[in-house]
Amino acid sequence: MKKLVLFGSGNVAEKNLHLKPDFIVDNNLDLIGSKFHGITIKSPDVLKSRSNIYQVVVCTTSVGEVKKQLTSYGFDWGREADVAKQLAEKTRIMDLEERKFSFLISSGLPSTADSFSGGGIYSVVEEGDYPTISKIYEGNTHGLITVAGGYAFTCQGEGIIILDESFNITKTIPIRKGLRPHGIRRYNNGWVLVSSLADCILAVDDSGNEIFEYRFSNKLDLFGSPQHHCNDIEIIGDFAYVSMFSVTGNWKRNVFDGGIIEVNLKDGEMTIIVNNLTMPHSVVYDDGGIKVLDSFKGALLGSNFQELAKLPGFVRGFSSDENYYFLGESKNRNFSRLETGRTPVSIDTRITIMNKEFGFSRSIQLPARISELHSILLLD
Repeated sequence: MKKLVLFGSGNVAEKNLHLKPDFIVDNNLDLIGSKFHGITIKSPDVLKSRSNIYQVVVCTTSVGEVKKQLTSYGFDWGREADVAKQLAEKTRIMDLEERKFSFLISSGLPSTADSFSGGGIYSVVEEGDYPTISKIYEGNTHGLITVAGGYAFTCQGEGIIILDESFNITKTIPIRKGLRPHGIRRYNNGWVLVSSLADCILAVDDSGNEIFEYRFSNKLDLFGSPQHHCNDIEIIGDFAYVSMFSVTGNWKRNVFDGGIIEVNLKDGEMTIIVNNLTMPHSVVYDDGGIKVLDSFKGALLGSNFQELAKLPGFVRGFSSDENYYFLGESKNRNFSRLETGRTPVSIDTRITIMNKEFGFSRSIQLPARISELHSILLLD
């Protein structure tokens, strides 16, 4: 059985004396040779090449430096050396600072845009001090998902674009004009799209032939323009969950009863799931249930639509893994129109990475030309 050693003498070490360490090591030369609560303090050099003998518990807040030191001594971090439980948050912060992420994102265009300068699909790769951002596809893009062998996204005027894992276009599926497709999901070997211009969801096959169309109301016919601003979609079994600015179709009359409508994909029957959100986007389903971004209020909602996070920007675009939430923030063009409930309101576009356990975060700033972030995919 390995002998246990505490690295660092102080308050945290004091809370771990119950582990009955064989001795303590410390980088402070003035302490070496003295005793801490009757336990001898030695130089960390005694640990060199002795990971087969000692198990180290780090009890200093200088976690990053000590991790490098112990690794150089031959200790496998996380197995033969780790931090005291009292310093777990410090370790998670260090992990977030050190880890490099890669994303695929979609960017749409504001209504005032007269070119595709900012719209398209981009790869965002962290390396060095700044991310490398490369434009893969130019266009007014919105929904973006992972599919077998690559990725698929919607593009206004083009339809559904399929990319392979190297981001090469392998197929374009045309759809009828005038739909302005947003969210997209695979369903029964076909595709279900959210059309913000037609106030509906519709399904097409791999050749673009329409299978069904379910409209959210008849207000498009009554008013001559879309009234719901439906946008993103999640599918669970045979049910679709669609986010929109107004479940009743009244946002253009300043009624922001934004929410999620459940649609039975077999017969088109609809049920309102939630209707008290403001300009929501990015509805997803994971092990924790349904989550959605209450975009205008900067909030991530989950656990029966309770607030899990709040950011200063217009949140749109969401992904997650075991440890982190990845939240897109776009330029908020409406903050003076309605009360956001927070100050300041950000006009930046960025990806904010939030630790699920402790709630701290850091952000990846995106160029000003990418003012509309719609979808985020975390890449391996």
